[in-house]
Amino acid sequence: MLVFTRPSGPIEAGFKNLAAQTTMGRYKRLREVTNIDESKYDKQTKDAASKELIAFKRFISALKPIMTNKKLSLQNMLDTKETCRTSYSILAQSLRRYEDQNMSTYLDF
Repeated sequence: MLVFTRPSGPIEAGFKNLAAQTTMGRYKRLREVTNIDESKYDKQTKDAASKELIAFKRFISALKPIMTNKKLSLQNMLDTKETCRTSYSILAQSLRRYEDQNMSTYLDF
């Protein structure tokens, strides 16, 4: 039975304590995990895959500023929504107090 426990501190601090992995170490790990033997592929296939990766990298590079702007605008929207929700809550409380005051004023004989 495997038991997973969360560290007591922030997770980012735990990652910072890990030793940096070398490029060759990452390459070996990726090759083991994906079970890809690069000797099976010829140069033409590798070049085609490389071109696709370069195109994807350009796409991501173009998309990153757009996503950053979206993130900022969504944060502003969330802040506005929270302010609106707080205002509606205050309005509802005020209306309840107003109704309670009216009830006590007009129903007390």
